[in-house]
Amino acid sequence: MKLVSLLAVAVIGFFLFSPALVLAESAGLIEIKSIVHSIQSEEQETIRFELESDVPVRMFALKGERPRLVIDFPEAIYKGKNVMTLENGDLANTVRIGLHKEPKSKTRVVIDLSKTYVVDYKHSFVESENLLEVVLTRGEKIEVAAATTKKETPAPKA
Repeated sequence: MKLVSLLAVAVIGFFLFSPALVLAESAGLIEIKSIVHSIQSEEQETIRFELESDVPVRMFALKGERPRLVIDFPEAIYKGKNVMTLENGDLANTVRIGLHKEPKSKTRVVIDLSKTYVVDYKHSFVESENLLEVVLTRGEKIEVAAATTKKETPAPKA
C-alpha cells in the first residue's frame, strides 16, 4: 500500500512539475555555438558568430583610449572561454564575453579594437547558416599626441 501511495505521489508530482520544465526548456537561452576570428587581408578582419537561431543583436562602438566594439545578444548564452586573445589580429586584439542577467538576460561580447587605426565595422546575418558576420575594416591611422612634454622650470634668481 505504501508503495502505491509513493508511486501515486511521484506520478502526480511529475505531471504537476513537468509543464514548468517544458516551459523553462522552450523559453531557454539561444546558444552562441562558436566565435571565429579570421584575417582576410591587412585591411580587413572578420569575426563570425555561429548561432543556434537568429538573434536581434544590438551593436555599437566605443571610441577613445580603449576603442571597442560591443555586441549584445539578448536571451543568448556562450559556453566557451570568457576571453579570447586574437594572436595575429591587428584590427581586433581580444574578444571578451560575459553574461548579464539584469535588466534582461543577454550575452555581451566586447571586441578590443586597434589603438593604431580607426576601425570601421559592418555586419550581416546569413539566415541559412544562422551566422552573424562582423567585418572590421582598417581606417585612418590614429595620431597620438606626444605622451610627454618637457616642462620648463624657471631659472633661479641671482
